Amino acid sequence: MATATLDPQLKVQLTKAFRDQFDPFRQENLFAGFGKITGTGQTTRTESNDTLSRKNITYAKLISPTDIAYVIDRVNWTSGTAYDEFDPSVDMSTKTFYVLNRDNNVFVCTTKGSGNSVTEPTLVDTVPEVMGDGYEWKFVARVTGDLEKFLNASYIPLKIVPYYSDLAPSSYEETDEDIFQYTTQYEARQSVNNGKIQKVKISAGSDAVYSRVVLAGQNQEVQSSSATTTILSTQASAVDDYYNGYALKFNTGPRTGLVVAINDYDGASRTVTHASLSANANQNDKYEIRPLVAFAGDGSGATAMASTNNSGNVDGIIVVNSGSNFKTATATISTSAASGSDPTLTPVIFKEVGQDPVFELFASAAKLYIRLESNDLGIMTQNEYSEIFIASDFEVGASYEDSGRLAGHDVSTLTRVDIQSVSGNPIVDNFAVVGDLLYGESSRSFGEISTLTKDGNSGHFNIKTIRGEYLKNEVLQVIDSTGTTLSVKNRDIKCVRTRLGDTTLTIPKQNWRGTHEVGISFDTVPVIDTAITGGSGGVGLIAEVKDVDSTAKTATIFLTQVYGANASGTVDFTVEEELTTTVGEATIKTINGPEIDLDSGRMLYIEGITAVSREDEQEDVIEMVFDF
Repeated sequence: MATATLDPQLKVQLTKAFRDQFDPFRQENLFAGFGKITGTGQTTRTESNDTLSRKNITYAKLISPTDIAYVIDRVNWTSGTAYDEFDPSVDMSTKTFYVLNRDNNVFVCTTKGSGNSVTEPTLVDTVPEVMGDGYEWKFVARVTGDLEKFLNASYIPLKIVPYYSDLAPSSYEETDEDIFQYTTQYEARQSVNNGKIQKVKISAGSDAVYSRVVLAGQNQEVQSSSATTTILSTQASAVDDYYNGYALKFNTGPRTGLVVAINDYDGASRTVTHASLSANANQNDKYEIRPLVAFAGDGSGATAMASTNNSGNVDGIIVVNSGSNFKTATATISTSAASGSDPTLTPVIFKEVGQDPVFELFASAAKLYIRLESNDLGIMTQNEYSEIFIASDFEVGASYEDSGRLAGHDVSTLTRVDIQSVSGNPIVDNFAVVGDLLYGESSRSFGEISTLTKDGNSGHFNIKTIRGEYLKNEVLQVIDSTGTTLSVKNRDIKCVRTRLGDTTLTIPKQNWRGTHEVGISFDTVPVIDTAITGGSGGVGLIAEVKDVDSTAKTATIFLTQVYGANASGTVDFTVEEELTTTVGEATIKTINGPEIDLDSGRMLYIEGITAVSREDEQEDVIEMVFDF
């Protein structure tokens, strides 16, 4: 059985699959958080240790799409450095071909100078910036907005900006931070040069000799021609078949630039037979004869010839016609050499750089950067933690109305759908209202209208929690969902495009408490990091003490490491239950269990760390890099 190797391209695809778990259309909700207020954190993952870690959770935060980014190794542009040229025919994963400039813009070297780079690229445009040092640089991405928090001395963050083939940059109404990259991507993908043969490389060491070359010159003039024949100069060879297999290129006249294979040559009459050409050459038109390069692949129309030195050895390939629509191509010199072995040729297919920076720059790592702020509801501020974790699909805890449902079940997406009227007439007023449903007659996609905008016969909806994707030009039904019945209001609009790539995620509740919140009356103020025991036999550890009223002798304590007894109820304790603390007695007046069910979901990642102390107004960051 073959062993799979994770090449750079596969690593990028795996990174993308991982990153997609956090996008607005996620299949599950993922959380990051911390816990373990005493002792050392977990160092060995076992089922038993994971169970203990669950009991120690004090806080979890639902991860949003802006909490993760693709990252690549940071390469700052540095004067006096030689950089590699982007070449799609070469494994670029080991090359130094991109840089970050002082404005946090990312550039790719499209042409390498003869020496070191001495001028920093700065031009944010769709065309390369040509430098005096011979280097050419093209802008492909910028680090701005939500990406800035991911930038550090080791990594450059990248993002995927959506691409819509029918939406020109001038009509892309998104943030300024995305429009530059969108424009570059759009122009790169729309480039007419994509799929053309850019150049042909020659392997070193070939000893093939092509001795029948006729270079362009004053004496290489056509005598006459027909559609399938050309009579060469009287100075051409008098030997039959002498030029068979070579390329005849016309340099002047009606056939200027045409290259045709010489199928047969009659020496006595100097007549070349070739494929039919639409125009005839004039008398005295100039020509040349060189070894013919043949292309094979999924494109068409490419023609090329080999140039030779004084010894007849190939020293270059002249691409006469770049052809079109190539994704793969091979090339050989079809002309028979007089001696020696033919060189190996490698066609380079043009691919405008900037179409997809994540794949072009080999972003095979993803970085989580989750900011934990003191004003995040439910976050612990009076203690320390020595474990961090990532988990998925927690359920809502036992004390709450939606107990048992997935935590974050109420997150919703918002997707823009561009529309036009079917009739071409202006869209009428009140053709839809917020809360109506939008149904695609062909795709059967649907969603709730959150906002709507119209301008003449066009406009757009923002659709909440879209299911599927409306198809271009399909008729859309606006459905009234008032009461318990559904009715079609109109079907005079059609979809122009569904902008799934610009979908945003709304998270009503992002912060989740993992501790028991217990209101008590006391005889002595409880102390953190001390144990409590309930009258029913439940136990716990005090993580925080808040809202202390010394006059009324009341407070709120937050408990972790809680283990309930059989008689302690669904949240491990009961109201009016007596508690014993290390400093005195207390009585439970109110109780809310953890907002998440600590025994639910999956613990994906747990790491023991050096204890971090929490205080009011403190901001912590959970930062992880996943390198595939």
